[in-house]
Amino acid sequence: MARHRRTSRSSSREAPANQVPASGPRLTVAKKLLFSLVATILFFMAVELILMVAGWQPVLDESDPYVGFFSLNPLFVETVGADGARRLVTAQNKMKWFNRQCFPRRKAANTYRIFCLGGSTTYGRPYDDMTSFAGWLRALLPEVDRNRQWEVINAGGISYASYRVVNVMHELLEYDPDLFVIYSGHNEFLEARTYGNLSETPGLVARLEHILGHTRTYTALRRLVKGTDRGNAPLDLRGKRSLLPSEVDTLLDSALGPQVYHRDDELRKHIVTHYEFNLRRMVRMGRRAGARVLLVTPASSLSNCSPFKSEHRADMTAAAREEWESSFTRARELFKSGDLKGAIHAANRSVEIDPRYAGALYLRARIRLALGNDAKAREDFVAARQEDVCTLRAPNEILQVVRRVASEMKTPHVDFAAYVDRVSPHGIPGDNLFLDHVHPTIEGNRDLAVLLITCLRDAGIIASPADLDARLLTTVTERVMRRVDRTKQSAALRNLSKVLSWAGKKEEADGLALRAVQLDPDDAETQYQAGNAFMRCGKIDEAIRCYQRTFELNAEYAAAVNASLGFAYAAKGDQDQAMEYYLKALTLNPNFGDVHYNIGVICEDRGETEDAMRHYRSAVASRPQHFVAHSRLGMLLAKQQKWDEARAQFEQALRINPNFVEARVNLGKVLARQGHTTLARQQFRWVLRRYPGHPVAKAELDRLE
Repeated sequence: MARHRRTSRSSSREAPANQVPASGPRLTVAKKLLFSLVATILFFMAVELILMVAGWQPVLDESDPYVGFFSLNPLFVETVGADGARRLVTAQNKMKWFNRQCFPRRKAANTYRIFCLGGSTTYGRPYDDMTSFAGWLRALLPEVDRNRQWEVINAGGISYASYRVVNVMHELLEYDPDLFVIYSGHNEFLEARTYGNLSETPGLVARLEHILGHTRTYTALRRLVKGTDRGNAPLDLRGKRSLLPSEVDTLLDSALGPQVYHRDDELRKHIVTHYEFNLRRMVRMGRRAGARVLLVTPASSLSNCSPFKSEHRADMTAAAREEWESSFTRARELFKSGDLKGAIHAANRSVEIDPRYAGALYLRARIRLALGNDAKAREDFVAARQEDVCTLRAPNEILQVVRRVASEMKTPHVDFAAYVDRVSPHGIPGDNLFLDHVHPTIEGNRDLAVLLITCLRDAGIIASPADLDARLLTTVTERVMRRVDRTKQSAALRNLSKVLSWAGKKEEADGLALRAVQLDPDDAETQYQAGNAFMRCGKIDEAIRCYQRTFELNAEYAAAVNASLGFAYAAKGDQDQAMEYYLKALTLNPNFGDVHYNIGVICEDRGETEDAMRHYRSAVASRPQHFVAHSRLGMLLAKQQKWDEARAQFEQALRINPNFVEARVNLGKVLARQGHTTLARQQFRWVLRRYPGHPVAKAELDRLE
């Protein structure tokens, strides 16, 4: 008989006697992972909170992962006055880069302390603190808000880039700051830096390290592994930082000047990234100390600042290079002659061949401006600044960083670059607001101070301000200008003129020299520079008066003055008077190469061939790089049918300056006379590729063919 199962539902729910009843539903794997993640996050949040209470700071707020310094010296040192008061004054060993400043160690009640940070613009170059935007703030703030005491300290350092400004700010945090005004960005490319293996680090790894660098937990772990690093240790975790000296050592200080610069797009990206890192870091530093931070977008000149160095695109072929040179030279010559239509056509072709050559962009901008095409001219001026290989003006990327950081970090911001565009003729800033490539005029600095005061008012920092109307501004301006030392102002312009002349920017240098001599006509060096400026402008009589005045003021200029007077009288066509001054100059300096050359020219004009050759030989002996003297000597040797010697002189001239057309034409003639017709054709064809209408080269080539 078959057995039957029990089918009762109640009995089916009974558990076996040895089974433990379940306490609840089991957790899924996803929930376990979620709870673990939450627990981990809470743990690290607790660690972060504990470290924050203990005073730890994120490593990226304490040190710079890009650069370190061998040593750092304080900007301000404490002194005790006769009244027993403790004051902070600029350290003597910092006076080469900073203005002398003095302020109380302890901030008085109801005092609002402002530190102005940055480079030479903040410093007030080419002048000093008095007419800097910091100086104007110091003069204007008490007039617009009398409810508190205002202290404005100028901590701008000449040639200081943002990574050096950060170190200055570190020190200033100890001095009870209320506000930092940061005008930085023009000096980021001044010093030689490398970024080690940054470019080799995978992007994800670099971003992860950057995120972790903002945590205190990472800081603690890092110190546990590597020890303390406050920003000056030689290396960070990956050993990628550049080590810099304690004070500025610019690339421009080398003998090559701007020529030491070369295009490096990858390095430029790193420099801009580093700049943004520093800007964000300074905003955080100020806030952590309870101070406000105000950023200024740096501005620069466009219309009166030719590029410091131009460089061709890397993939230029020889044929493209030759066509470019022909177009560029033709555009420059046509523009100089006033043929704007022909000039713009040639300029367009040169830019089409090489859109990265800054000099061609600048030339086309000037032609377009002369044609009245203001918008396109501005585009080219900006492009010329962008492609300037010697980046001494903040490029667009730097301006965008300031605007982005100010917006994202919600910090007060004055867009000075936008302001100068807005108030400049045709929207192209130039000598209306700038003395050179980046340094504002005295009025430009005052305008910036007014913009800063407006920003402070909008930010609620200035309480119950008086209106900064035209009458008040005029009164303050007159008071400030009465204190300006015209002699020092003239010397500043003169020195700036010398720097620009050294950089090859003769036109800009001449304008400053003429302004300097108006301010101080009793300085010999200023008079001499003004004389050179007048000569280049074609104002020979004014130049002669300046040279004569130079000698009256200082007889030590005798050799240079006599040489310059000889050149001036030669330009007037008075060879006898010119020769008299040249011989006086040689009496004082027998190795004056340029004077020997100039005498040689006069002798050659007079038919005194042997004397001319003697002086040309003395010129190249004194100045071996005098390629024109080599060429003129070669011409005289060719007239005497000394073909080998003549050829050697022309070839030497071309080794020094391969683009010297006169030497190349004459070398072709000598080669033809020697029977080297193939080589001669090469020289004439080279000239005709650049100057298709060159009559001598065309005639000689036709004769050979």
